[in-house]
Amino acid sequence: MASSYTKMKEYAKAGETYQSYIEYLGRDYTEANIFFMQGTSYYYAASSVRKDTTDAGKALLKEYVTLADSAFAQTCRLSPDSYVGYQWRGNVNALLEPQPTEGLAKPHYEAAISIILKKIEEGEEMSSSYRSQLLRGYQYMSVYYFMNDDKENATLYCNKVLELNPEEAVAKAILEEYKNQETASK
Repeated sequence: MASSYTKMKEYAKAGETYQSYIEYLGRDYTEANIFFMQGTSYYYAASSVRKDTTDAGKALLKEYVTLADSAFAQTCRLSPDSYVGYQWRGNVNALLEPQPTEGLAKPHYEAAISIILKKIEEGEEMSSSYRSQLLRGYQYMSVYYFMNDDKENATLYCNKVLELNPEEAVAKAILEEYKNQETASK
């Protein structure tokens, strides 16, 4: 039933359906992938209302983000060695801050990055999935540090972004801004 709602882009209804299933099974008997699917349902519900600037739209965004984050937290609890739940917690919390100044997604992206890098250090190949998830985390971190006037860390993460994607425009722009600031101060 939840997958039918998802196909119809009725994401909140899909999330509610997963919640009913979780309640039926019992939270302690529900597998990580069910929580993950519930989380993605609420993530897409949140994404669909994030541009609604009315009070009702903002409240709905917050509600969906909270529900998604809770589901992804359960995913992390049940699969602590997987980056997926942490990455999605980062993704969903990032919806609440178009300009990442508070760092709502920061601890989640840091956890995902750490897990991915550990797997690579242990010999796993740098898959396209790992590459894209690292890129997303590094992008967030570079902008977060830039917005918080932390040039050292912003530069560090911009360089990490550019290692993965040498043409990434935001990282290039941040580094260019720092270069212009240095030139102007001379």
